[in-house]
Amino acid sequence: MNSAHRSVLVTLVLIPLLGACNGSGTESPEDSATTWYVDDLQDGQAGNGTEEDPYRDLQFAVDAAEDGDTLLLLAGTYEPEVTETFDPTCGNCSDEEFRQDIPITLGFHIADKGLRIQGESRKETVLQTGAGYGVLFENSGPSTLENLTITGGIRDADGQATDAAIVVRHSELTVRNVNLLDNNDLYDGEPDPVVGIIGIAGREGAVLTVVGSTIENTSWDGIALYRGDPEMPDSGPTAIIVDNTIGCSERCTFYENGRGVAIGVTWDAQATILNNRLHDYWKGIGSFGTSQVVVENNLVEDMYGWGIIAAGESHLEANNNVVVRSGNTGMAAWDSTATGSFQNNIVTGSGWVEEWVGKQTGVWMNVSEDRFSMAYNDIWGNDGEQVCSGGYPASTDCTPIAFDGVDGNLSLDPLWNDEVDYRLDVDSPLIDQGHPEILDVDGSRSDLGIHGGPESGRTDP
Repeated sequence: MNSAHRSVLVTLVLIPLLGACNGSGTESPEDSATTWYVDDLQDGQAGNGTEEDPYRDLQFAVDAAEDGDTLLLLAGTYEPEVTETFDPTCGNCSDEEFRQDIPITLGFHIADKGLRIQGESRKETVLQTGAGYGVLFENSGPSTLENLTITGGIRDADGQATDAAIVVRHSELTVRNVNLLDNNDLYDGEPDPVVGIIGIAGREGAVLTVVGSTIENTSWDGIALYRGDPEMPDSGPTAIIVDNTIGCSERCTFYENGRGVAIGVTWDAQATILNNRLHDYWKGIGSFGTSQVVVENNLVEDMYGWGIIAAGESHLEANNNVVVRSGNTGMAAWDSTATGSFQNNIVTGSGWVEEWVGKQTGVWMNVSEDRFSMAYNDIWGNDGEQVCSGGYPASTDCTPIAFDGVDGNLSLDPLWNDEVDYRLDVDSPLIDQGHPEILDVDGSRSDLGIHGGPESGRTDP
């Protein structure tokens, strides 16, 4: 998984850098790509895209640019002319329902070309989309979206619309140093689609890199990877997700914010998820369908439901994560058909909410050992059971599983140095207690938790 995803990165990073200036913009000596300037001056002028006379309209600039060009957005607020159109495919439907026209609203649309869209300031360059599909990348790439804020999405009425601040289909896109904030509208009408707005939706044919970004106060998932095209082999979305913060700061989980899964990988999607902080959602990181997922060195805290799960026929490898204060279940091999492993994780404080989506337990193992291994984890201080199997939420009990001292698993107070970075104290019993074949960055036997293992502290894809 890691090597496969990192090979994708080679394509994504080969985006032209800013070069020497000429009369019509900034030109790269490698491929003559041009940098065009955009400003929200609202002075009634069109502009010609130069630094002295920037374009005034972002969508006009997108349409005028050529493949490989850069759009430099100066500080300001950019609003599209929202259009009503149709999504010709369904991101989260069966094969039979995949091809259908779903009514949506569309903000900015980047199609049939790869662009680098770069804000002058992450906080002061703002895309106020006012649409269900805020920024849609379609048949475009390699593209980059960086150093800006996207906000103000409006939920569409049809529940099959995959509304998101950023929607990516048949495109290669890097999202770097971007704020996706307060895309939290909920449809107020009939019929109620129940779902809200996602931060980033990876659709069929999407190749995503999401790094160093903040996704906060969405009304549905933080990042959702859906299905591939049933008529196009190997078109499931793929993603590398590194060093991001995804969470909710107010009115969380049963109001308009944080109502979905922080990162959901579904259908035939693939993802590598490293060194992220996820907090205050309904649910944390989930693999579903036949997806393949690697989850390493993530802090998953204060989820109302569960922290990290493998469901369906998915394959999940979860190493060196810290899962704290999940409302029901910390980690779970949810279904007997799932495969994978839990190694070097710390799971504590789970089970403080009345059962609704899982058992009150640290780890819920509903799969045989030969399909899903659990080794060298610390599972301690959870309400209900520490580790158990079977049962049904709010109905039947699960059966406790003896784990302490088995396959390197422990049940000990981690002795945190702090509960912000969750670094282990020098006297912690979890130092050098990880899987002997997993090493820390200094070459020693790995510690348990997010500061152990070879991926600790990684901030680039």
